[in-house]
Amino acid sequence: MNKEEKTKNLISHGGDLAGSAIGGALGFLAGGPMLAGVGAAVGTFIGKTFVAIGSDVHDSYLSPKEEMRIGAATAIALSDINEKLQRGETIRNDGFFHGNDKKRSDAEDILEGTLLKCKAAYEERKVLHAGKFFSNISFDKEINSEMACYFLQVFEKLTYRQLCLLNVFSRIGNHLRATNLTGVRSGGELWWILQEIQELKDLNLIYQGDKNQKSKIVWGLGELVPAYLYNTTLGISFHKLFELNTIDDDELSEIVKLLS
Repeated sequence: MNKEEKTKNLISHGGDLAGSAIGGALGFLAGGPMLAGVGAAVGTFIGKTFVAIGSDVHDSYLSPKEEMRIGAATAIALSDINEKLQRGETIRNDGFFHGNDKKRSDAEDILEGTLLKCKAAYEERKVLHAGKFFSNISFDKEINSEMACYFLQVFEKLTYRQLCLLNVFSRIGNHLRATNLTGVRSGGELWWILQEIQELKDLNLIYQGDKNQKSKIVWGLGELVPAYLYNTTLGISFHKLFELNTIDDDELSEIVKLLS
């Protein structure tokens, strides 16, 4: 198989994780109707990025599960890029997709990083958000490669429930508990989720505020007030780039119950 065929083969293994994105991604690489109106140059350098990294990953040793996760992330990212282009959005033009004889493009670096994070993503629901991340930074020149690398590092560290927590805390005026947890028996599941919240605070993704969103210092898990936990500027960017708003409300219900 040549490099393009290897990339297509990788995408085709995305299975249920990728769903309909497989067709969109394969259509983009085929250069058929999906590319109508996008422009040959744009389609070429995006395609080259995915083929270069996809074929290289294809040639590495992957278990069936790893191949599915990576294939799904590739399909989701490429299909989402295609949809954005069809809507008339403009791909970034700051050299992100262009390399030279001494260094490959930043896009190739970040795409490989994204796929490798997905390879190890045993919480497979994270894969969708990783694919969306690469698609989104492909249109956002405010996110340079150093920032993208940091976002990926944080993403790898977070549990899927922490991604759900960032969704919950993005909703100003939620109906969570509006008093602190001092004196509340915090064993079991509540204790664990408070630990995850504390880690989000330590990573500067959320902060403890008051009802007016003014920041305040709290000491210990018992001082946390769930209703007044808010995403920081970094947390807002993370939420947007990984499209955490697409997490279904049904997946948030247990969190809301614990923190109410």
